[in-house]
Amino acid sequence: MTYKRLKLLRSGGGFRNADGIPIRTDTQPPVLLYWLLGPGLIAFVYHASVGAIPGIGPYLSLAIGFATLTLCERTWPARLEWKQNAREWLQVVAMFAIVAASLALVEFGALFFPANWFDHTRSFAAIYWPSDWPMTVQVALGFALIQLIAYWSHRLQHEIGLLWRIFGHGTHHTYTKLSAMNWNTTHPFEAVPLVAPAIILSIVFGLTDVAVAAASLVMIISATAHANLRLNERLVGLVLTTNSQHMQHHSSVFAESQTNYSCAMTLWDRIFGTFSERDTTALGDPMDGERTLWKRLTVPLR
Repeated sequence: MTYKRLKLLRSGGGFRNADGIPIRTDTQPPVLLYWLLGPGLIAFVYHASVGAIPGIGPYLSLAIGFATLTLCERTWPARLEWKQNAREWLQVVAMFAIVAASLALVEFGALFFPANWFDHTRSFAAIYWPSDWPMTVQVALGFALIQLIAYWSHRLQHEIGLLWRIFGHGTHHTYTKLSAMNWNTTHPFEAVPLVAPAIILSIVFGLTDVAVAAASLVMIISATAHANLRLNERLVGLVLTTNSQHMQHHSSVFAESQTNYSCAMTLWDRIFGTFSERDTTALGDPMDGERTLWKRLTVPLR
């Protein structure tokens, strides 16, 4: 596709999602950004997480990825009304830090499980896991498994009211404006189900290297899916979750929010019949009064 044709396609609200459905956008990103930012971040984080980039591990690569997405969405916001002001942004950062600490605590606690608890499962993985296959393929398999577990964990929290309250997932749906950092602005109680898929792969089955790389990909793709940034979705959206797809999950319309549960791999939504494609215009669950940090932290008590 020539630059002139792409410019015409993107002008006048001409953006289309992965299924070719028109979606509104207020700010057009540069051509190279539109096509290459998503795949570029995925490639960068993957290579860093498997040790292919000296001096840059998974954590630093993710920090660089989050910063890049944040800078881009502040410069070229897909929806101008979703651009967060300074106070909203500080609250997002504060919640992100609280949840990140909770995730780290759960991961640290998992290290104290007695190793002999998982002798059988690790022996099973040693026999049946394709460890002689290329690392890229192994990570892809690990990514799919992590997302399969996460899909059902996420979906059950939406479908079972008790789980919704226990894990405080409603906190994540109180935001009316989303950004790349919002992928991790949920309730600290949700740290266990969020970390569990990677822990199962790493500690239970002993596939630590695969789990680290796969979990890193989940995080950068989830951050991109939450970003207020319009990127190419055509081929990417057939397998990986894209921005317009995940925005529907955050819709203020209840029926729309009960779809697209996979934060990084839309393939599972397609398989299990929960995939939907619309242009969402309003985000967030209802909340009385000002949406403060304290109110969001006390969502499970409401």
